[in-house]
Amino acid sequence: MGDDGLVDLPAPPATERDSALAARIETALTKLPAGYRAILVLHDVEGLSHEECAAILDCRIGTCKSQLHKARARMRELLGPGVAPREDAD
Repeated sequence: MGDDGLVDLPAPPATERDSALAARIETALTKLPAGYRAILVLHDVEGLSHEECAAILDCRIGTCKSQLHKARARMRELLGPGVAPREDAD
């Protein structure tokens, strides 16, 4: 038992945990509409700015931000509890 009174449990091996999570994310990504998938990959995976994403997707920056918000919300639904994609404040 830890100092905080909680029972210490060993974490699953990192490779096992990471591969299971990666598989869940891949499956969820395939279920997203193409536009949601595109903005999510460009911004959250590739690390492009909203401006760069807008140029690539040929849309307004506001549209990119809105689509990214919706894509993240849909990913949360698809992944279920326990996995929360980051929400940037940009």
